[in-house]
Amino acid sequence: MVRKNYILSEKSLEIIHQVMEERHLKSETAALEYILLQHNVRQSMEERFAQIIYERYAEVLESTRAAARQTEQVVQLTLDAVNTILIERGYTACYPADREPSPVIEESQRQWKRKLEREKQLRDDRRQKQGGVKK
Repeated sequence: MVRKNYILSEKSLEIIHQVMEERHLKSETAALEYILLQHNVRQSMEERFAQIIYERYAEVLESTRAAARQTEQVVQLTLDAVNTILIERGYTACYPADREPSPVIEESQRQWKRKLEREKQLRDDRRQKQGGVKK
């Protein structure tokens, strides 16, 4: 055991006495040791929770990053291909697809929407079979 002298505020002493009373401790030293132990336990729990969360979601985050990289690559390749076609054919006009979509773009958007609806329905069906409906 080591003997130390500390200067504490009135508020700190009130907390120590409150802990003594709540925990039926016989001394201020016992209350301080209890407070320090609880702090240590709380810190350990926080570290364990952080580790559990990391382990649980690290794979999801990595797969999301990989999907984002792949999507970025596909977008860049598509942009390069379209740019090459525009330059080689001498096209100079720009028709924004959100304001003047071609019939091909409109059909592509409809098919994409149907695909997403089917995928959502399949997910919902799987969840319902597993016993939990989650939207």
